Amino acid sequence: GSAERNSSFKTLSTNYRADLTWNASDRMTLGAYASVQDEGQDGLYTVKDPENPSLAFTRTLEDQTYRYGLSWKYQPRTAWSYFLSYEFLNRFSSFKNFQYDDQKIAGSAKVSF
Repeated sequence: GSAERNSSFKTLSTNYRADLTWNASDRMTLGAYASVQDEGQDGLYTVKDPENPSLAFTRTLEDQTYRYGLSWKYQPRTAWSYFLSYEFLNRFSSFKNFQYDDQKIAGSAKVSF
């Protein structure tokens, strides 16, 4: 959504992240992580309500973003490797226009000559 700014802004951000990696064998690695980001801006935003555009709300913009991920890497031979990962993101905001969930899956296969 769009927002109108009512003053100059400073962004304040705090991040926390935890990573876990397990070498299941010489050829396989499993990973997991979780992170939290709190972000806020001083000053006020005015945003129209997405469900009722005749309403507008003015408040500070504050977001909390949570990310969780898993990964798998397998190297059956020196020249071959496979990678697969999954990430889930959940963003909460002081304005519902800016809230969302997202999921990503990525994979690759690599052959070296």
